[in-house]
Amino acid sequence: MDQMIVAYICASGAFLMLRLLSKKANSRTAGFLEAANTLILAILLLNVLITLGSAVRCRNCYGLSFYPVLIGTIALTFPVQLLFFYKRYRIRADLTFASILLLILYVNLDLVGIVVTFARENEASSWTTYYAPSVNGWTLGILVVYFAGCWLWAKQKRAA
Repeated sequence: MDQMIVAYICASGAFLMLRLLSKKANSRTAGFLEAANTLILAILLLNVLITLGSAVRCRNCYGLSFYPVLIGTIALTFPVQLLFFYKRYRIRADLTFASILLLILYVNLDLVGIVVTFARENEASSWTTYYAPSVNGWTLGILVVYFAGCWLWAKQKRAA
């Protein structure tokens, strides 16, 4: 799931930057943001269900409580994204930017926890057991497909 969220962050961020530079991209804003924000809403709902299932199934696995993870998932992923249920908010660039910022914090929540917490088990020598990089080959592939899909959806929407 995190790979799809990172793909949304990168694709939407790239589109917002491209929008500043190109009139062609600016004309596709409504269609692109509608597609991207609808997809991320579905992905985040699925992510909450998966996290909720993990919290119920394993209350304290490996010394990690899943309830703070569940609360963090809901608190960081849904304040802005719930507005995307309404089409008029789904196409707003400022809400998309706010969504990107919250999702960056959510994706790096483990790293933020390591930096903020000074517990013994979070020493720098043991970070590899807690932190896996967010970007890898799959993420880049999903990013390309995500951006291309939203771009083509916007093109088709504009032509219709």
